[in-house]
Amino acid sequence: MKKILASLFCLLLFFAPFNSYRVSAKNSLSVANNYETFNFKIDDLQRWINKSDSEYFNKKKYVFKKSGKGSKRVKLKEKVYIYAYIDKENKNRVFSLDIIDKDNGKNEDYIKNISKLFIKEFGADDPNQVISQAEDVSRNCDGDKDQGIYIFNHVNYKVIFNGEQKVCENDFSPSKFNMDQDYRSSSDYASFCDSVTSKNEYSNTPSESQKHIYDNATVESINSGSGSELGEYSIIHVASSQCTDDNLLDWYLNYVKPHSEYKYNIILYTDNSGYGVYSANGIIQKNVGLSQSNGSYGVAKTDGCTTYYVTEDGKLQTVQ
Repeated sequence: MKKILASLFCLLLFFAPFNSYRVSAKNSLSVANNYETFNFKIDDLQRWINKSDSEYFNKKKYVFKKSGKGSKRVKLKEKVYIYAYIDKENKNRVFSLDIIDKDNGKNEDYIKNISKLFIKEFGADDPNQVISQAEDVSRNCDGDKDQGIYIFNHVNYKVIFNGEQKVCENDFSPSKFNMDQDYRSSSDYASFCDSVTSKNEYSNTPSESQKHIYDNATVESINSGSGSELGEYSIIHVASSQCTDDNLLDWYLNYVKPHSEYKYNIILYTDNSGYGVYSANGIIQKNVGLSQSNGSYGVAKTDGCTTYYVTEDGKLQTVQ
C-alpha cells in the first residue's frame, strides 16, 4: 500500500502545473538572510509574462534583454519595464524584480494590475492587501496616492513618486529581517528600500543612518535643438557640502551604475548656483560650472574642478 501511495505522489508531482514551485512570501521573509531562498528562475518569469491568457501583456511575446550589469529587462508598453535582477553565480536565478513606470505615474493602474498578477503567481498570501498597503504608504509619504508608482518583488516593495524615491517604513521592510547583515547586495541589485543601506561588495559606503544624496533624484528628458530625444538624465539638488568623496562614490556605485539607461547624471548645488557635479561615461567631475540649453544641461566651466574615475575595485581615484 505504501508503495502505491508513493507512486501516486510521484505522479502528482510530475503532472503538477509549473507554478506549483512557488516560494511562499512569508517563508522567504523569515529566512531572508539566505539569498538562496529567492529561487524562481528567469525562464519561469518569462513564461509568466508570455502567458497568452493575460490581457495585461497584450497577448504579445516579450523577451528579456540584458540591461546593465546584473540585470535583464523587458518592455511591456511605452515607458513601462520589468527589471529582473539576476544572481551573479547562477545567471538563470532571479534575485529580485521591479515593475517600473517611467512616465510619471500615468500607467499606475496598469502597474498595479500586473503587480497583482506577479504577487499572486509568485506566492503572496493576499495580493489585494499588499496593494492596499502600498496605497497607504504612498499617502503617508506624499499625501497624494495617485502619484505613487509601485515597484514589487516577492519580499519587499518600494514607492517612487515621479522618479523620486521616498523612504517608507512598512510591514515588508527588509530591516525587520536584518537583510543588511548577510544580504549580498551591490550596485547590480539596488532594488530594495532605502530604509536599508545597500552594502557594496567593493567599497565602504556611508553609514546606514546617513541619507543618500540621490534620494531626491528626478529624471528628465534631454532633447536636441531639433526636438529629437537624446535620452534621459537624472538631476539632484543638494548642498555642495553633501558631495563628499564617500557620498559621490555611493552615488556612483549605487545609483549611476544601476541606471545605465540614463545618459547623464547631474548634481546641482543648492548653495552655489550654476555649479555642481557631472557624471558621464564613467567619469565624475566635481565643482564644474553647468549651463542649460534647449532643456538639457552641459559642462560650461571646468576651472578648479576635480575629476575622478572609479577603479575596478570600487575606489574613487583622482585624475591628475
